[in-house]
Amino acid sequence: MDGRCGERSRRRATSERTSFRGPEQGDGDPLGMARIMAYFRRRQRRGHTSPLVPSGLTPQHAVGLVLMRPDDRSAEEDQTIEQLKALDTDVRQAVALLERFLGVARDGPHEHPREQLDPWIAEAIGSGLPEFTGFVTKLQQDLDAVLAGLQLPWSQGQTEGQINKLKLLKRSMYGRANFDLLKQRMLFSSAS
Repeated sequence: MDGRCGERSRRRATSERTSFRGPEQGDGDPLGMARIMAYFRRRQRRGHTSPLVPSGLTPQHAVGLVLMRPDDRSAEEDQTIEQLKALDTDVRQAVALLERFLGVARDGPHEHPREQLDPWIAEAIGSGLPEFTGFVTKLQQDLDAVLAGLQLPWSQGQTEGQINKLKLLKRSMYGRANFDLLKQRMLFSSAS
């Protein structure tokens, strides 16, 4: 044996450990849709009726609608969000918490951001929603940076955009040329 079989099994084991697949999720379900569907099936068996979700609405699209600024949403999108809120009390609470957090984050820079963030943190912890309590835990671990981000008018947006552009160019040219060509393409793309 040349050792390749062992390498393949090590790679397969590593990819299985790092993938989103779980035993209950079948062939990959990063959003836990199997868990969500099981929840609604249990509710239905207990006799609870749920309003219908608009057809073609995916979880990603629903989150995208909630993340949109209210002024940028159409009447139809507002109606879709209202239908989402009517699905369940947890969904209604999650949407309300997310909208309030976005209000704190978007209305900056604040003079005293802690006064606006602390009530939201208390409400998120009190909600009992595991996704929000986990988010709050991580938020509190880096609270100084979060407060600075809410208080100061500067951001890393431009820098991150340039880094992303450079990585995209580098990936698209992988194995084709040397550093000089990459430098020339980066300078050309930033000039245009």
